[in-house]
Amino acid sequence: MNKYLSKLKRQHLIILLILAFIALLSIFPAALGNFVYWQDDIHFHVNRLESYTEALKHLDFFPRIFSSMGNNFGYAADLFYPSILLTPYGLFRLLGCNFSQAFYLFHFTVSFVTALIAFLCCKKFGQPAKVSLLFSAFYTLSTYRLIDQNVRGALGETIAFAFIPLVFYALQQILFAKKNNWLLLASSLTFLIASHLITAFYTVIAVIIFFGIWTLNAKKTAIKLAFITLVKAAAATLLFSAWFWLPYLEQVSAIEFNFSKTSLWSSGLDFSLGTLLQNTISNAGRSADGLEPNFGILILIAIIAGLLLFKKISKTEKLLLAITIVFILLSTNLFFWSLFKDTFLAVVQFPWRLLIFASFFGSLLAALLVSRLINLENKFNFILAMWAICFLTISFNGNVYARSEYNRSSFLDNENYTEFDSSQLGHGKEYIKKDTPANYLLQNPYPKINNFHQYRTLITHSYQKDTYELTTTDATALELPKFYYLGYQIEVNGTPTDYYEQNGVIGIDVPAGENKIEVVYGGTEIQRYGIWLSLGSLMIISIWKIALYLKTKKV
Repeated sequence: MNKYLSKLKRQHLIILLILAFIALLSIFPAALGNFVYWQDDIHFHVNRLESYTEALKHLDFFPRIFSSMGNNFGYAADLFYPSILLTPYGLFRLLGCNFSQAFYLFHFTVSFVTALIAFLCCKKFGQPAKVSLLFSAFYTLSTYRLIDQNVRGALGETIAFAFIPLVFYALQQILFAKKNNWLLLASSLTFLIASHLITAFYTVIAVIIFFGIWTLNAKKTAIKLAFITLVKAAAATLLFSAWFWLPYLEQVSAIEFNFSKTSLWSSGLDFSLGTLLQNTISNAGRSADGLEPNFGILILIAIIAGLLLFKKISKTEKLLLAITIVFILLSTNLFFWSLFKDTFLAVVQFPWRLLIFASFFGSLLAALLVSRLINLENKFNFILAMWAICFLTISFNGNVYARSEYNRSSFLDNENYTEFDSSQLGHGKEYIKKDTPANYLLQNPYPKINNFHQYRTLITHSYQKDTYELTTTDATALELPKFYYLGYQIEVNGTPTDYYEQNGVIGIDVPAGENKIEVVYGGTEIQRYGIWLSLGSLMIISIWKIALYLKTKKV
């Protein structure tokens, strides 16, 4: 018995080491340097990472507004783009790591969690450990994920990759295994919401479509049971994520933001299947100034092999093949995306985001086909398959690194990362009031009276608090250099004062004479209710599950 347990522990350790190696490979060779080459969204996300680290210093896990973002205008990045899953980065920084160390340690952590979840889900699907490791490598090192991580700098979508396997494993359990696994689906969707709202949005649509297609060949009793389970999952998701969506609805009901009328980007509408296949065959990701999305040559080989062996492969493999191809086609202009250019589906921004699903289903297909074609119990065959994945990963990452070096791309290092453009709010500046003249305002971060900026104003900034001291000759309306959101508390000369929206920023009325104005973001009651509703729901369901488990153990 002791020998068996010892062998089991050794196997688990080897598996964890392999998963750690996969995670390490995902950031190689970039992590060897003490800098980060320019990526498409790098400045915005570094702003988020550093701002959230500052919030953690004050034990503020839901800051909502990052007061220093936007040249101290305060940006609601955390309100609309949750930061809670950035906690590991903040902890690395608080433990003494410099910027580049924390950045790559964070990406290593995200990759390791992705690899671990992928492995465990594949095991739960009933696959052997070596097949599960192979899938984990295919998925974690899939080209589109590497593009998100190392080229686009799409931090939220990179994190979202970790929870996609959980969603579809839970869905498989509900639809095909007929299990009441609503809690896992709700938990995975909640993590997706905390990672990347856009990914969560079209994942929910995918789940609904999969359920709809499944009902075509399912019995009525099974449909009813699955529907009830999905409703439970939806309700639990709403409760678990109340900390996000209640404050979200509160703000959007009062303010029209830039994302309220999103349109599909032309770069996505023009993305052709030919371009996608050409990029995939080239195994190139280029640098951020020459982005070329693709889904990876190994998945392409798996698709070709699946088509050639179509009559010999299993129903599961045929289904995975079909789903992978469908998502690849949906990510290009072969689908009539132009009809949805200005609809609610435009939130996807560019259709090739759907390659995240092609990466998941394609990686699973690739792992199953490899196990069909070669005997993975043979150590040499397993090592050979893993080596092929590693080789192409190093080739891809090395190509991105070399191109960035050749193009002399700008970079952030441990000395200049504090000098990056703190006014960066992302390409669309989505989280400020629509039609706010943001570029003009960011260049003039001073209070304004009658369109004249008060450059001689004494301004001090601290965490979530700004203080202004100025003298006015008459009672007047004053525009403060703070973007307008609900949840501010403002005092003028020690007296609480109401505020209003004026040109996208906070407007207040001040008396004549010397004025001291204190602006603090303390949040709203709904924000606090949302957190307590989520925590309370989580605690109640946890206690209920523990009680059920203990009851079962007694029986």
